[in-house]
Amino acid sequence: MKRVQTQLRAALPNLKTQKLPNGVIFNVLDVEKYAHKFTFPAPGKTCGFVHDNIVQKYGEETPIITLAYGPDFSVIRATDAVNEMFGFNLNEIVSKLAIEIPEAGIDGGGHECAGSLKFVEGLSKKVLESFAREVADLGK
Repeated sequence: MKRVQTQLRAALPNLKTQKLPNGVIFNVLDVEKYAHKFTFPAPGKTCGFVHDNIVQKYGEETPIITLAYGPDFSVIRATDAVNEMFGFNLNEIVSKLAIEIPEAGIDGGGHECAGSLKFVEGLSKKVLESFAREVADLGK
């Protein structure tokens, strides 16, 4: 357990955090750089740990989205405030991206504020940039 906590803490300084013009605090982490593949902690656990640390810093009432990604997937966590303030719904974004980028084979979803996104590795940059654009456009 101590090794796992050390791995998770190592991810925090490498988290890219930015406050977007719409007020959302958007965090991005290449999760595979801070965990062994196919071992505990899973990417979702790492994303949750990082997201929870940011929420502790800014508070539950703050709109915060955390995206942890790998070569062909991403894990997303968001505070309820993002849903309440902007109508954020991960399932709707996944569906929209699947239509916009059909060649990426996008699949995923989960809850309104937590879930995953799978896609073809060769189109990861396009998918992740499109997701980031959706976050930046919230509230417009």
